[in-house]
Amino acid sequence: MLKWLLALLLTAGCCAGKPYRYTPSVVNFEYATSVRLIVFCLDGPKLGSGVIASKKHVITAKHVAVCKIGPPPFLIIARDVRNNKIEMKVDRLSETVDVARLVALGDKEPFPIYAKFNLDD
Repeated sequence: MLKWLLALLLTAGCCAGKPYRYTPSVVNFEYATSVRLIVFCLDGPKLGSGVIASKKHVITAKHVAVCKIGPPPFLIIARDVRNNKIEMKVDRLSETVDVARLVALGDKEPFPIYAKFNLDD
């Protein structure tokens, strides 16, 4: 019994780490730079999410942006945190990884806030 208790205390002590504290500004920024996606295909709508990458572009998973059956999606609707409806289409699909880039239709730039990718870190 004593060996079991000692093992439990040692395991709990060595594996307990400091919890990471998110600052409100980081959480708010991550929330503000995300979108919900509705992808309309011939076999029915699909749901997904994405990250706003520029004033006109969203990055999402390739499996979200392509249809299982038939042609490419005929419409993709993105909803931002303000619940604005932005019509989008597939701009690029990766050949090697599960990534797709979507672009907003029209001349407007609907995303004033977007994620900035720092590759220097």
